[in-house]
Amino acid sequence: MKRLIALLLLVAALAFAPHAEAFSLSLEPPSQTIAVGDTATFALRVTDLADPILFYTLDVLFDASVLAFQGAIFTNALGNPSDSMVDTSLVDTGLLGLVGTSATGSLTGDFDLAYLTFSGITAGTSDLIIGSNTFFGIDPNTGGDIPLNVDSLFDSRATVVNAVPEPGTLILLGAGLTGLAVWRRRHP
Repeated sequence: MKRLIALLLLVAALAFAPHAEAFSLSLEPPSQTIAVGDTATFALRVTDLADPILFYTLDVLFDASVLAFQGAIFTNALGNPSDSMVDTSLVDTGLLGLVGTSATGSLTGDFDLAYLTFSGITAGTSDLIIGSNTFFGIDPNTGGDIPLNVDSLFDSRATVVNAVPEPGTLILLGAGLTGLAVWRRRHP
């Protein structure tokens, strides 16, 4: 009898416990190829959000020897875009911090949180990784803050290729080919 009562109490506690539903966070598109000097923009996408966001912090990691951070445009999905900011204090090391609050705390579903723009500085490949993050929402029972669970993190990739040759390189190539043609004519 004691086991039955304990089991019923456990089921009741789990049924009425506050819970936070998981949502997904991703950078879209999954990959881009750009030339040195060109820019690539990625949307920071939230999907399947059931509990509204009140406050968030997250990091985006990238290879600072391949990409340079150019800027972020925050959408008005959570209210006033000026309530969000970029921490660029470590951007030279490849760490970009994003912090924001929601003006209304009422948005759920799928939406773009921000658009991040990078430029290619050398040929190579850089993964964009959503690093440590914290999201808080509204507890429907108490009205207080509760942590929201991110279901899965997706990485994106930016590949910088097709470095534009400098004019001096083209002149050297042309001179080498001309010399090869002259040598070939003299030595049949």
